[in-house]
Amino acid sequence: MRRIAIWLKSHFKTFDLVPVYFEQVYDEWQDILWGTSLPAVAFFLWWTLGLPRNTAILCFFVCFLFVAGYYVWRVDHVRLIPKFTVDQFEVQPTPMVDRLGFKTGTALYYQLLPKCSTDANVENCRGMLTAIQMWNKNENRWMPVEREVMFLEWSHGALLGPSKPTTLYAGGEQRLNVFCIHSPEPKMRLCVEPFPARFISLFEQLALNTTAIRFDIQVSADNCPTVRLSMKVQLTGDPFRPIVDLEQRNA
Repeated sequence: MRRIAIWLKSHFKTFDLVPVYFEQVYDEWQDILWGTSLPAVAFFLWWTLGLPRNTAILCFFVCFLFVAGYYVWRVDHVRLIPKFTVDQFEVQPTPMVDRLGFKTGTALYYQLLPKCSTDANVENCRGMLTAIQMWNKNENRWMPVEREVMFLEWSHGALLGPSKPTTLYAGGEQRLNVFCIHSPEPKMRLCVEPFPARFISLFEQLALNTTAIRFDIQVSADNCPTVRLSMKVQLTGDPFRPIVDLEQRNA
């Protein structure tokens, strides 16, 4: 008997929130039946025109009691579905130092801001550069310069590998580096791993042949839709002040 009592006590502790659950279901049920919802309007018309029997009314009430329970469950379920957005970027000035710690210049990092948009953490998030394109002003269209997939580096990802997948935490912020501009020599450098040797002179050539560059990017994570976007970089007379814009893309 003692074991049975202990078992009942331990298992029925999980029912401590049953009153709260039924209270929320009752409130939702009342909103569905007597509020401005479509079922409420249908029930009112049915009641006014059809004069339904008591059995039919009882079945109607029971059915929408289950519907109310679904809506109560759905609120918490949606809150715990992993989801993230990428619709902002930021420019992060970072001092450059030599081996002795003396400042040698500044690097401007252009970073995407993936954000967890629910209460559930987003696992294994990483960014990929899928293409580089240049604006051909003679043909008035974008032309591909590079199509090989490369992984973008996280701002604080050096310990585990700059481009390794990371976790986006609810209420936190992780930044994904796309490119940077170093001073005093204004060179644009892509923040990808591994860094291709052919990129050393790529942007010097692009600066001579185009007025704009577009980076096509995908950001993916476990159990989340892939976000596809483009970062457009309009080159100006000042190499440290390009005009940058984000554009969401479909599949």
